[in-house]
Amino acid sequence: RSRVNSRLVTLYQHVLYKEMIDEQVARVLPAILKSYRITVSDKRIRYVVVCYEELDREDVFVVRDGVAYAPLFSSHPVLLFQDEYGNRYTDVSYRKQQAMMENRKELEERCYDISPEQPMLLLERCSAIVKDDPQSMTDRRVLRRGLTELKLHPLFREKLLESLLDYDSRRQNVEENTAAVLDYRNQLKPEKLSREKRGKLIRMLILSGNVPEAFSIVKEFGWSGAKEQELLELCSQMILKHQPESDDTLLKLSWELFTENQWDGAVLDYLCEHFNGTSEQMYRLLMQSEAEHVELYDLPERLLAQMMFSGKTDQIDRVFSLYMKRKKTSDLLVKAYFTLKSAQYFLYDVPADDEVFRYLESMVYRTAEKEKLSTIYLLALSRYYAGLERLDGERRTLCQKIVDILLADGMVFPYFKDLGRHVRIPEDIMDKAMIQYVGQKDSRVDLQIRILPQEKEFHGDSMKRVYQGIFVRQKVLFDGEKLEYRVYELKGEQKVLVTEGTVRGNRQVEEEKESRFHLLNEMSMCLNLKEEEGLKRAMETYVKKTAVIEHVFELI
Repeated sequence: RSRVNSRLVTLYQHVLYKEMIDEQVARVLPAILKSYRITVSDKRIRYVVVCYEELDREDVFVVRDGVAYAPLFSSHPVLLFQDEYGNRYTDVSYRKQQAMMENRKELEERCYDISPEQPMLLLERCSAIVKDDPQSMTDRRVLRRGLTELKLHPLFREKLLESLLDYDSRRQNVEENTAAVLDYRNQLKPEKLSREKRGKLIRMLILSGNVPEAFSIVKEFGWSGAKEQELLELCSQMILKHQPESDDTLLKLSWELFTENQWDGAVLDYLCEHFNGTSEQMYRLLMQSEAEHVELYDLPERLLAQMMFSGKTDQIDRVFSLYMKRKKTSDLLVKAYFTLKSAQYFLYDVPADDEVFRYLESMVYRTAEKEKLSTIYLLALSRYYAGLERLDGERRTLCQKIVDILLADGMVFPYFKDLGRHVRIPEDIMDKAMIQYVGQKDSRVDLQIRILPQEKEFHGDSMKRVYQGIFVRQKVLFDGEKLEYRVYELKGEQKVLVTEGTVRGNRQVEEEKESRFHLLNEMSMCLNLKEEEGLKRAMETYVKKTAVIEHVFELI
């Protein structure tokens, strides 16, 4: 132990020289060099208690005749004053004076050089380094010694550890970094670190190859503060070596990195196998993974089913194409896709690829009992045929069968007149004008019409629901007549006008010139124009045609 009083201080100042300091002297001399004369005027005080914010301990020194000698290390020691009953005071008046004045700094440095393990000198060095941040490997070694050799206060220990972490994270030599971080990792408490410093710890653990431990911190506290490139390395290592099954944190982190264009093959592979999000998100993942030739797993199937269920079908054709490349597909899902495409094409005028109609043709051809096929398949295919310039061979035969089935079910649509170029359509359908309105399945409509020039006011008329939300009205119009119509939807107690238009009765181009309706039209025009020869010819043809029909078809 070092001893200090007024007489010894005078002696020390005269006999102590730098050259005489050896290892034994260096262990005790710092306490003498750092001693202060503390004078207390309060007669009750028996002890001076010295506390350091850096240490988890306190030193007690006796007061004799109002004076105590105490070594004070660190820059902010706390002095408490204790009476004989153990009561402690902070408001006692005192005076503090350095005991030794001459050559003190030079002797301190010599002591540290010879005995760097001297506790109080080590503490003083650690405190100064933490204050200014470590700047060199020498500073780092001092801090590491402080961790292992001093009984530090928990708060100062945390500050010291954070200084080490900051220094290691700044160093350029990565290999040295990663080796170094492991020597104090078990003393760090991630929950007490700031977000920035926790990010640095995650980085150091990743670089050191301690991936599971880094991921455990990410899992508990999140990854804010860590750099994207390091997080990508973390995800890749976890996927390839440590976490083959789905994990919510790993999946969320992988997706966030992907959205920031930070990904590799392992991350894409993992997302394809496990990620489920919105249709837009999954489509983006699918396209990127396809471009990188990554295993898609069942991502196309999951996305295809989700698109059909949610109605988000903007890119569904591309998804279906990728799905059909799989070795094994679901017949149920394939049928659902073509049902959707048929409905979109027929009900909402959404264009469809020829592949859709090739599939429908193939299905209808293969089905013996075509009446049992889904009606939407027949409607979509027949409407597609109506838009073709010509039908030959098997297609014409197939189209006729489809039309016959639809007519048997009472279904008639305006496009049937275009089908009349290819197949037989009953004359009473071809002769009539048609109004069509496409609403919703549960729509209720009210049709108002007037035929000009005969009618001046609109009046109610019926409109048949032919298929789901499609309503059709057929009406006979003679040449020169004009039908104006208004369609209302009934919504509660209100009628809302949804469409209106005009249909004219000039049938010269659209109708077959040999139809009886055309003959009636021709007789009307000849009568108005007073063309007796034309009127006579039309009347004779009409009578002959009617006689033939009555002879061939027996009335029921």
